[in-house]
Amino acid sequence: MARRLGITISDTAESQEICFIRGQDYRSYLRDRLGRHFGTGDIVDRQGRVLGTHNGIHGFTVGQRRGLGVSVGRPLYVIDIDRVANRVIVGSEREAFRNRCVAFDVNWMAVESLTEPQDVEARIRYNHPGAAATIDPIGADRVRVRFKHPQKAVTPGQAVVFYEGDLLLGGGWIEKERDV
Repeated sequence: MARRLGITISDTAESQEICFIRGQDYRSYLRDRLGRHFGTGDIVDRQGRVLGTHNGIHGFTVGQRRGLGVSVGRPLYVIDIDRVANRVIVGSEREAFRNRCVAFDVNWMAVESLTEPQDVEARIRYNHPGAAATIDPIGADRVRVRFKHPQKAVTPGQAVVFYEGDLLLGGGWIEKERDV
């Protein structure tokens, strides 16, 4: 459609990065503009042992394996990010899986509200194939999501969307749980 309308964006390669940044990645963009908020910090394992340092938590995401800057003789994955302590917590691939999460600011599309548990297919990122889950209401706009099978990289701040077959029920934002 863009090509037909003569809009030059039609010839631009698809990007998974921030679309308005030219010639640099989003990490550099954020560091240049918000540098004082993204200081160096520790990369630690679940027990708190320091394995290395980072140049800002903005450069990491839960589930990330590459570019961590530490080596311990086995693959490591980001399993959590502690913004308050400015730490990146790493662990095994198994530790990157979660069997639940909480979604907040849930917006219902096909139902007025959720009043009882419901079985759904939950998608935790744009290219996620979906996973069987049960959602339980825990407030007006919050639900607990319990996956039938643990899912890798359930990431706070990402969207979670609920389907019943092809019907979009609604979705919200993944909230960090403290007791995982």
